[in-house]
Amino acid sequence: GMLTLGQHINAISLGAITAGGRYGISDYLAQSQAHLSTGINSSTNTPGRESSFAFDKQRALCMALFGASYTIFPGYAIYNIIYPRISFFQSRPLTMAAFDVAVNCPFIFFPMF
Repeated sequence: GMLTLGQHINAISLGAITAGGRYGISDYLAQSQAHLSTGINSSTNTPGRESSFAFDKQRALCMALFGASYTIFPGYAIYNIIYPRISFFQSRPLTMAAFDVAVNCPFIFFPMF
């Protein structure tokens, strides 16, 4: 059935918090892994394994805000409004996934990123 306005708001809010946290944590992990594997401090671009890891908070915050804002605006519309209304996709989930990978990701998600 149709969702009420309150249910849409709750879904969008939870999605934004979850995605924002996921993107922020993922960036932290990427920064720490880059430091461990290359010895280059991602915030200062200085070499040397002995250098201490300096977490770039501004970069992680930008990633978290991107994840949250993508989820709130185009992500919610694409996955919860547009895709479910395309009758061709309703009985073909693999086709919808292929379309998502071939069209949505390269032409909508990545340019925004």
